[in-house]
Amino acid sequence: MSKSSDSVVVAAIQAAPVSFDLPKSLQKVTEFTSQAAAAGADLVVFPGGFLSAYPWSYAFDATIGTREPRGRKWYARYYESAVAIPSPELDQLCEVARINNVHLQLGIIEKDGGTLYCTGLLLGRDGAVLSRHRKLIPTAAERLVWGRGAGDGLDVVDTDIGKVGGLIW
Repeated sequence: MSKSSDSVVVAAIQAAPVSFDLPKSLQKVTEFTSQAAAAGADLVVFPGGFLSAYPWSYAFDATIGTREPRGRKWYARYYESAVAIPSPELDQLCEVARINNVHLQLGIIEKDGGTLYCTGLLLGRDGAVLSRHRKLIPTAAERLVWGRGAGDGLDVVDTDIGKVGGLIW
């Protein structure tokens, strides 16, 4: 693929993760990023919650005042499939960006202490974390699963391809 020096190629990855399976989902990130880079992408963008799933239709058996044992087990599995910052999984993502010489934007479920966050992450071509933004206000049943973010992650980053930002809606 040829491009002029002032063009930018963005690859929008429309794929599903392997829900609640972080190693297999990381493998998909690696494969799709490599394919996009081989096709000339400068910026590779994955959907929100890609690592390791948006919990569509899951309520983890939670009702006000209680949680059923089955729901606790599913939530524990969801928590274990989340990405800590820092962690070996984050290091792996940084390496994917670096090896493929791309900016990598992806949505992760971030774990920090005992709380999960829906987080947008931007990695630079060198593998550096350029931006990390937690969803400000989880909506509806998301509040049972994710903590609230803060405005400190609302960054727009100057990169070699221009300004890049992101927002978890």
